[in-house]
Amino acid sequence: MAIKRFYATKDNTITNAYKQNLVTRATGSNMGAADLLEVFSIYGQAATSSSEYGRFLIQFDIDEISTARTAGDIPAVDSVNFYLRAFNCPHQNTTPSDFKLVVAPVSSYWDEGVGLDMDEYTELDTSDWVKRIATAIDYATTTFTFGASSFDDSNTATITLIDAAGTSVLYTIKNDYSADAASQEFNAGASDTVAAANFVILVNSSNGHSGTITAANPSGAVITLTQATAGTVGNKAVAVSDWNDITDVNVSDFSGGLDAEWSTEGGDFLTSSLDNIYSQTFSTGLEDLSIDVTDQVEDWISGISGNYGFGALLTSSLESDTVSYYTKKFFGRGSEYFFKRPVLEARWNDSKKDNRGNFVISSSLLSASDNLNKLYLYNVFRGAYKDIPDLFNDTLFVSLYDGSLTDSSPTTFTASKVETGIYSSSVYLNTTETVLYDVWSTGSFVEAGDNGARATQYHTGSITLSTYAPGTSNPSDSYIISMTNLKKAYERGEKARLRIYVRNKDWSPTVYTVASTDIAASMVDNLYYRISREADDLTILDFGTGSLKHTLTSYDSQGNYFDFDMALLEANYSYIVSFLAEENGNKKLIKNTFRFRVEESDS
Repeated sequence: MAIKRFYATKDNTITNAYKQNLVTRATGSNMGAADLLEVFSIYGQAATSSSEYGRFLIQFDIDEISTARTAGDIPAVDSVNFYLRAFNCPHQNTTPSDFKLVVAPVSSYWDEGVGLDMDEYTELDTSDWVKRIATAIDYATTTFTFGASSFDDSNTATITLIDAAGTSVLYTIKNDYSADAASQEFNAGASDTVAAANFVILVNSSNGHSGTITAANPSGAVITLTQATAGTVGNKAVAVSDWNDITDVNVSDFSGGLDAEWSTEGGDFLTSSLDNIYSQTFSTGLEDLSIDVTDQVEDWISGISGNYGFGALLTSSLESDTVSYYTKKFFGRGSEYFFKRPVLEARWNDSKKDNRGNFVISSSLLSASDNLNKLYLYNVFRGAYKDIPDLFNDTLFVSLYDGSLTDSSPTTFTASKVETGIYSSSVYLNTTETVLYDVWSTGSFVEAGDNGARATQYHTGSITLSTYAPGTSNPSDSYIISMTNLKKAYERGEKARLRIYVRNKDWSPTVYTVASTDIAASMVDNLYYRISREADDLTILDFGTGSLKHTLTSYDSQGNYFDFDMALLEANYSYIVSFLAEENGNKKLIKNTFRFRVEESDS
């Protein structure tokens, strides 16, 4: 299962386009509930040099992605790529060609809204060209605590607070009863809790900030301060000076205030040279959006930056161009078309090439890398992969016994953990024997009576060896394929391992193979799968033959296979599996195709 899709949690198109009267701009319009997303620029429609723009915002649940990683559903950082995908929507207007879209992280929170009108821009709600949210809902706050020795500090110890309007008040702590509230002095009394209580009274009084900053004393010596005016204007600094023991007052600046409006009309985006900025060129204008945004997604997962989603817009040079780019449309998250909804798609290569069934003895005709064979150990208990407990650094050793388990000097290789319950080692052997025994253990065996612990042996296998020899004719890259365990129907959400039996098209059985019920399958090194919908031949997952190879099949001693999560597919439809083999630098589509249906889950 080398693909997992995460669906958008909110999206919206924002615009400063003129309404039909070509007088009023639609900067207050919201399209958060529309089933389309739109990007455009219009030049010279309302006046000789007027400009109008459309951009879209989209956000995904990063917590969902983090949970999937923790559960092992997607790999660790550097082992998976994330693609932002949005799908072209055909429409009756002109579609521009030869343009570039920029995708940049949004730098502040925004609400989606419930507007639908993308033509006359009549609906007003939450995020739009000017606003991020309907009203300023967040107030800047700060919290600090007076220490136990606060009341011992000198009369010069001060705390300076600034309210949202910029009014600054310097408060001085007095360690006696000469404190004068009119001079913004408060009495420390005989303890930190008394100091805290007196400070709260002064801040809230007419001698203090008189309500522009509200102070509270929720417990003990803890102080909470809140700006009375919402928005970023309240994100002010707090200064402490001349405290004998600075640890007595643990204080931070006012923070957390949020404004209703974008800092810059049209959306706030991270666009510095240190930010993750992406782009895609559209030659015909009918292409889907598909951009590798891995760096930004990993930044969100690790907490380097806050997740406020992406914004998509034309490049600044195109928006300021004297020609129009009207209009590029994508399906939105509310689309009725399941496979057209925008997604954040995780892709990785999970193929495992287990050479137990096609182990080749080392040959001087092959390079060192070609002489390597990969062997795997699968620790499966009651249908689930389990890590072997108490392994040092998740490491095993594979000893290859040449011809017999009585071999006194087997060749030993290190095996490492690939993923939960799966261990692998790259091995080689030069021998005249036809059978090889592989013993998986925690290390070399120590004879009885020697100091030291005897190694734990976990598994002993046997491998039939083959010898490489060059041929006198070009190999065939034509195959006959069958899917040996494919069911007629699967439940949506079911995770299936689909087995593929492969043989060469020109294979001719001997008397032995005709009589035998155990006909060995061929292993195809580079065999890819594709999933399409039968009703309209819509490609759902194409052959991943690029650098990621995310639809490359695995193989073991039983032949090729791949794991697939039926949750990727819409229920109540039939689907077609196709295969493509890549050998000798050539890609060849295999004629055999296979069908299955996906049903709604009963649970």
